[in-house]
Amino acid sequence: MKKICILLVLMLALACVPAFAAEGDAVLGVSNENRLNFSYGFSQGDTLYMVSYGTLYTYKVGDSDLKEYSIKLPEDMGDVGASFEYATLPFAADGKLYSLNLITEYNENTEFKGATVTELTLQDNNSIKSTKVCDVDWSELVEFYDNSSYPIQPDSILGMGNQAFARYYDSMGDYHTLAIDLASGATRDVDWLGGAYTITPYKDGTLLA
Repeated sequence: MKKICILLVLMLALACVPAFAAEGDAVLGVSNENRLNFSYGFSQGDTLYMVSYGTLYTYKVGDSDLKEYSIKLPEDMGDVGASFEYATLPFAADGKLYSLNLITEYNENTEFKGATVTELTLQDNNSIKSTKVCDVDWSELVEFYDNSSYPIQPDSILGMGNQAFARYYDSMGDYHTLAIDLASGATRDVDWLGGAYTITPYKDGTLLA
């Protein structure tokens, strides 16, 4: 409980950096040259994870600053070259690190190629070993325009047990939640979470919304 409280305080501190940072304070993710913007964060054990544009940052209690890891797809996933772009959304589930990856190819037209889940292992040299777990059925979350196709990208994702819950919003600005089975890649809408703006794991396999 003490570790959880410390991590929550750190997340609040990071969110409020501009308002409360004073001269001499130790501020994470900020230097004289730049300031990091995090899209979302999560914790597992004694580690706080923060996500920013395909990069994963970690912080453990006692660290002097953030550690930075660039997320890349596994080499054995086939031809993912310069014309491909992938959105990565890391999350933690059942004591492991994962990433949901949405892969798009850009040539004459834009074509959504598919979604995968990979398991992430942080290495001592600040690199990430990425191993494919499963393909994900993203067929209901693809938009088409002329001869192009685009994936609807979640703005956050969280894991619980053998599932991940991806949060996205539709063209009307309404939030929806998609449950992803981490073993099979099957997906389903979680209708009863449709109106919730924020969800978080609680205990005994339950969610708070």
